[in-house]
Amino acid sequence: MQKNVVMPVLGPSIEEGLLISWHVAEGEFVKRGAPLFSVETDKSIVDCEATDDGYLSSILVPVGTNARVAQALAVLTDSPARATEDAASIASPRINAVAAEVLGPVFATMPVDQRLRSSPRARRVAQENGVPIEEVRGTGPEGRVIQRDIANYVSAAVAARGCNKNVRTGGAGATRDVALSSMRKAIARRLTESSQSIPSFVVTIKIVADAMLSTRTQINGLPDRKVSINDIVVRACALALRACPQLNATFEGETTRLHDDIDIGVAIALDDGLVAPIVRRADTLSLIDIADTIGKLSALARAGTLQPVDYQGGTFTLSNLGMHGVESFSAIINPPQCAILAVGMIDRELYRDGASTRERNAMRVTLTADHRVIDGVLAARFLNALKSLIENPARLLI
Repeated sequence: MQKNVVMPVLGPSIEEGLLISWHVAEGEFVKRGAPLFSVETDKSIVDCEATDDGYLSSILVPVGTNARVAQALAVLTDSPARATEDAASIASPRINAVAAEVLGPVFATMPVDQRLRSSPRARRVAQENGVPIEEVRGTGPEGRVIQRDIANYVSAAVAARGCNKNVRTGGAGATRDVALSSMRKAIARRLTESSQSIPSFVVTIKIVADAMLSTRTQINGLPDRKVSINDIVVRACALALRACPQLNATFEGETTRLHDDIDIGVAIALDDGLVAPIVRRADTLSLIDIADTIGKLSALARAGTLQPVDYQGGTFTLSNLGMHGVESFSAIINPPQCAILAVGMIDRELYRDGASTRERNAMRVTLTADHRVIDGVLAARFLNALKSLIENPARLLI
């Protein structure tokens, strides 16, 4: 008897995924619940398990191919079957035709090795261009190979061969086209939808940060206790949302859905995009618990191993560019959420204190809100609640 292996549903908004590896070769037996194949979505890599016992009779979708939800990927049988193709060739990644023509046998194809110190995006680009990723020098954190390293490797090889294919020249100099990754396609789709369909407005407030910085220094002076400015702002957002629950909402077309659980997405920059894993029920967590949770989610995000449950279903999002020297900015709402907070850098400023001029630390935060759900006064009320919490950080420790 034959049974189809199909692409599973990986999340409510995920329609397809990139098949990046088969863990079982054709002709081999797989037990129900054992890892069978891995799929890369726009946010992470998901290991998919076999739903039945059987022999992998034939692979219908090779590595390097995008497959839609419910599409048949392979066939399982209850008896050994001769593979229709050599397993090694099935597991080999799809090569970009032009790159292969340019570089020839220099870049032999190779299966994806999940143990390599490299990002999922880098591995996918390496597959598409036939680049032996183990030969690429990484420039990411701790020597990690990231997408630009693959692009630089290909460019250097092409230059060494004296070939100018895939390069266009114009009056301003040479240019080259870079295909969008799955993550960048998802970002383009969702944020275009947001900017075109949501009547949003922005409100900015200045927050004095001296007390927050002092409290953070005291906490980080304790053994095994480390919190960031971002952790503190997440905790403050959670309590401010508890005080202003109308912002903890999603727009559902004909209704506004108010959520009891405060699930805050925290934007994390990756090689070629960003992801916002969620701190669940953030208002019930202590500051230290929030710091630990964000640390674990960040590690999963950078390893490309977030699961859909880690980043789907948030009710509010925070994006912080302060550590990059950005004074202030406005972020785009992640639908169906109704608001997102953009956090700028902490900087020294002069201010008048009676007849004297003094210095203090201050930061600017900007709320982008969906005007279909949130009015200006409500946005101001939330920002003032946030300001009060950050300027009186003892309230964040209760």
